[in-house]
Amino acid sequence: MFGRGEGVRLPRPVRDRKDNRMKKKATAVLLILLMLVPALVGFVSYHVVKNSSISQKSVTRIDLTDLNGKQFGFERSAAELDIGNLSTNPVRFFMQLNSAAQETTGLPDPLMGAEYFKAVFTSYGRKVEYRYYFTTSAEYCYYQDNDERTFKISEEYSNAFLRSEYAMCLFEDAKLPTLTVSAGDVIEPTAISWKYKSVGEIKSEYKHEAEEADTSNHTISGSIELNFDIQPDALTLTVVRDGEAVYEGLYEDVGRLELPVGSQIQVTASAEWAETETRSYSGAATYAFNAVYLDKPIFYLGENNVEVGDFVVLTAKNVSDASTISFSSEPSINYTPIFFQDGVYYRALIPISIKGDHPESYLFTCSADGVSQDITMNVSPRRQKTSSTVEKMSDFKTSLSSVYTTQTAKRYFSGIFTDPFEKEKTAKVGFYNKRPDSAGNTVLHEGYDYPASSGETVCAVNNGVVLFAGDVENCGKLVVVDHGFGLMTTYVYLSNVTVKAGDEVKTGDKLGSAGASDVIHLELTVFGNPVDIDTLWKSGVITND
Repeated sequence: MFGRGEGVRLPRPVRDRKDNRMKKKATAVLLILLMLVPALVGFVSYHVVKNSSISQKSVTRIDLTDLNGKQFGFERSAAELDIGNLSTNPVRFFMQLNSAAQETTGLPDPLMGAEYFKAVFTSYGRKVEYRYYFTTSAEYCYYQDNDERTFKISEEYSNAFLRSEYAMCLFEDAKLPTLTVSAGDVIEPTAISWKYKSVGEIKSEYKHEAEEADTSNHTISGSIELNFDIQPDALTLTVVRDGEAVYEGLYEDVGRLELPVGSQIQVTASAEWAETETRSYSGAATYAFNAVYLDKPIFYLGENNVEVGDFVVLTAKNVSDASTISFSSEPSINYTPIFFQDGVYYRALIPISIKGDHPESYLFTCSADGVSQDITMNVSPRRQKTSSTVEKMSDFKTSLSSVYTTQTAKRYFSGIFTDPFEKEKTAKVGFYNKRPDSAGNTVLHEGYDYPASSGETVCAVNNGVVLFAGDVENCGKLVVVDHGFGLMTTYVYLSNVTVKAGDEVKTGDKLGSAGASDVIHLELTVFGNPVDIDTLWKSGVITND
């Protein structure tokens, strides 16, 4: 037993082992703390810098957008900055510009609401936007930071920026010439050097060489036409076909060059704008592009003299693609032609509606691949045929509106159209006949009504594909045949049909049988617009090729 006040005293070896364990734990804790200190310092430093103003050391990238929306991207660099050529280190230039600027109370009144250069600084993963109000006067340039504080930029840095390519949008004479070829395609220069008046009497120079050649294929129609918005003083061309130069000389003489249609050519153009006492710009540029050579586009009508209710074929020849064709009419014909490829041609059918008034003539203006042509179409009133009162037929077009807007690019029709029967017949009610409707109003008949015995065979009037075959309220069974390019025929009042949608039919093929109404209604339309089939019985579709 131990007396009061006496403790337990461990043997020395035991005490030593315990002390050693405590020392090791303390050392381990100290080492862990020492290892965490750099990370902790870095963490604190990161968040301090992240939430502070940007600095030259923290910015890794600047994205600049000029007044025209052109964008420039600058990465951080260790290169020395030549303030006379800020492209040597744009990031450092802007950081020094910011540091040298003097804070002011706000923007001058003329700059309030003005356009600005937007600079987005990337610093530690965050993006900060600054607004730079550069003007053509170096004494009048400012910027606003992300806290909307305003600073006046020193003239040294304003002048340096205004003389650079990044400020070209501010100066009228810095606008680079634009080249377009006959199809309206813009050709970018492969190399250009352009001097222009910038600040005061200073001439700035812009130089650029394309990193990659233009490999796209352009269209040249009829002749090699190069159009500059700033006309050069000298222009020379080199034209290469099949690896051999077929022309080298002045642009004004290239019209003598004859090329086979379909030739694949490479064109190189060298342009110069001379420096003069009165001109504040000068330069030189080289352009290179590939092109296919086509004959000049030609447009023509199948007929130039038509009656109200007819339709006419508008043909485009030597056109590279239907999407390049534009059409306008004076006065407006209230119809937009849809062009379909037909071998080497593109064709559109234009109906002259029986509804509304028409002038004595229309002037059509057609354009494609940079070539424009005017065509006159003369219109005469419809000759009135013998009138007859017939039983009212309900309007079936509303229920078939989606059918009549079908665009079939294949041409099925060929040759002369026939009557819709196995033998030729005379219609008892013709197209454009005036007749009373159920309300006593005078209406125009939009097709042909034929007498027909119940069960009599009804035939296709020309080649086509069946778009619809079935019942329509108040019309019984009917068939719609698409002949291509928007031209369709509709056969109404059938007792039965022997075809279905999607069937191809030839001229004279059976579509069905006449019903008990003792009449078959035949209607010809162009995208739902009624037109007269009369001329097609005599001449077919006239293209005038």
